[in-house]
Order: sequence, then structure tokens, then C-alpha cells
Amino acid sequence: MELLKTKEVCELLKINKQTLFKLMKQGKIPYIKLSDKCIRFPKDEIIAYLRKNTITSETKIEDERRVREIVGRILKRL
Repeated sequence: MELLKTKEVCELLKINKQTLFKLMKQGKIPYIKLSDKCIRFPKDEIIAYLRKNTITSETKIEDERRVREIVGRILKRL
């Protein structure tokens, strides 16, 4: 298992340390606490987090279609 340092995860996710620690506190980012001052992140799980939270253009198109469908239903009721 490859482990990443805090700085590496911040660079990979393009976020600052505060945001990373906030995500950790919320339980959204998996990490391993080796000691009070040593935290590491499983690379595979960080990659999985990225994939899970990536919104593709297909996802956006599908979401927009659903919104139009729901709005259409609401307008028919009026």
C-alpha cells in the first residue's frame, strides 16, 4: 500500500491544508494516524475519492434532464 503525505494529497486534490483537515474531520477523506504528528493517506483510497466525487459532463447532462423533467411535472400541475 502506497501512502501519501499531507502535502502530496493537498497537491493532488489542489486544496490547502485547512480544507484537507476539514474533509478528514468530516470523515470524507480516509487517513492513517501513525502518531500524533504523523498522518498518511492511502493513495488508492484518495484516487477512489477523486473518482467518486468527479462530475463528468454526462452526469451534468443527466442532472439537467432530470431537473427539466421535474419542473415540467410541477408546471403541469399548475
